[in-house]
Amino acid sequence: MRTIDKKQKNFISFIILATVGVVLLVIALFSLWTVEETDEEVVMHSESQEVAEKEALEDILLAVMDEYGVTPDQIAISYYNFQEKETYALNEDWVMNAASTTKVATAMLFSDLIWQGVLDWDSELPYSDSYYEEGEGAVTNSEKRATYTIEELVYEMLTYSDNTATNVLALYYMDTIGDYWYDVTQVSGLDVTDPEVTEGNFATTDIMAHTLIQAVENERYATIIGIMREAQADFRLKQFVSNDMAAKYGSFGPYQHDIGIYFEGETPVYVIAVFTENVMNVDEFIGQLNLRLLEWQG
Repeated sequence: MRTIDKKQKNFISFIILATVGVVLLVIALFSLWTVEETDEEVVMHSESQEVAEKEALEDILLAVMDEYGVTPDQIAISYYNFQEKETYALNEDWVMNAASTTKVATAMLFSDLIWQGVLDWDSELPYSDSYYEEGEGAVTNSEKRATYTIEELVYEMLTYSDNTATNVLALYYMDTIGDYWYDVTQVSGLDVTDPEVTEGNFATTDIMAHTLIQAVENERYATIIGIMREAQADFRLKQFVSNDMAAKYGSFGPYQHDIGIYFEGETPVYVIAVFTENVMNVDEFIGQLNLRLLEWQG
């Protein structure tokens, strides 16, 4: 019987250990490859889920439009969620008559002047009979005075969409401060240069949504937000979520709009700007659009 000497034993042991090492290395590499593949699958699943959620939001809004017979050429929407940093837009660059939605920017211009120390809320602005414009509100419908405080004018403008109060503010700004219509657009923080927008009461939902974002993110506009949260109860964006919205509607002929900020307590959740043209049953439609959006967010 042949015996195995010491060198052969060592060689055999080396071969066995080397083989075991190779096997363990293969197992380790396979495990690492499996983990990386799993991580990639998780990332891909997460991205697919995010896309699906965005598509779901669009589906929700389109379903409401279909229910009310609204076509894409009748509406513009801009939406921004503060927590998720999520956006949705439909015809967001469509320039329309902005109606009274720009009254929010007007109030913000005067808040800026007050913040800068140029004026204060008790500052008196002069009234002229040429400023009168029919509509709602105490300034329009009460006995006229020679002057009104900025606080009174802003409150009536945002709460009752008082056109005469707005004219007092706007014309004072034009006569005393600067280029009113241009500055109204710049409040949004966007570099708006389109003369169709900067030379009159025109805007896009993108401009108005950014205006609301500025209002939320700057402490000096807190008074404006407070008034808007109390105004237009049960109307348009606030029809079904009245207690949690700061909003300002606009109405001018076929152009019926609303812009607003939804809050949970004191925390802003999202802004939405809706412009419409020739939409039937528009008040309920805008209300349902906002309600379905809120339900979708959970």
